[in-house]
Amino acid sequence: MAEVVDTVLLQQDQPEKLAKIRYRIQLITPVNEQLFKKKDTLVFHWAAPVDTLKVSFGILDQTTRQIIFHSGVSLSDTQYTIYPGMLPPGKYAWYLQDTLNMNYFTIK
Repeated sequence: MAEVVDTVLLQQDQPEKLAKIRYRIQLITPVNEQLFKKKDTLVFHWAAPVDTLKVSFGILDQTTRQIIFHSGVSLSDTQYTIYPGMLPPGKYAWYLQDTLNMNYFTIK
């Protein structure tokens, strides 16, 4: 129970500590220009030091650098699924809000 209370206080009252969390969010998969077929289901995984935060999950087109998919997620979910046909073939990057890195993947 104490962890939840501390995290809620962190979100509302200590934004400088909240900002430090972004450096500890790990994007696990897909990584390293992973290749998928257009009929594949894509499952994005991450790990985070807290689980009560809501953040944005996004995918951008590597060629145009435009965000083509955006959704709110809870860090406690640790994964997000994109079903076949939701993204056309292309090169993409995915990220979580306020993280400094992106992971890249391709759909053929």
